[in-house]
Amino acid sequence: MKKLYILLWMAALGGCSTTQGVDVYLTNITPMPSTLFEQRVRLDLRVKNLQEAPIQATGIDVSLRLNGKRLARGVDGQTISVPRLGETTASVVVSSSIFDTVKQVLSLRDRDVFTYGLSGKLFTQGIDKRFNRSGEISRAELQPLVQTAN
Repeated sequence: MKKLYILLWMAALGGCSTTQGVDVYLTNITPMPSTLFEQRVRLDLRVKNLQEAPIQATGIDVSLRLNGKRLARGVDGQTISVPRLGETTASVVVSSSIFDTVKQVLSLRDRDVFTYGLSGKLFTQGIDKRFNRSGEISRAELQPLVQTAN
């Protein structure tokens, strides 16, 4: 019985890794025309295919989180082709309301470490490819970036 449970877990974990086989990370953020109540930015993404078969996506859904709260979200119906064991770039415009942005700015004042998350999915003809990337960055690590931008 114990061997059966182990085999089931191995099959489940193996299925998860082969069906998802995609890694997506942020390479750039570009401000877009915005209004008083809505901020928009373009996220440039690098999409890596960790599978033996090419990925042909018909769209993307992206959510950007900061300190556990959604900061912005966007979708795009672009075609994204990623060769087997290869990579490509894609862009998606995401939006955030003024209320979400103000809440985030106010919560950042007293923090020395910030958590971030980028999650979403690539829409395919078969099983959609979900992705999730998260981490943390300290105020000290951000300081040189802010100084070079000024």
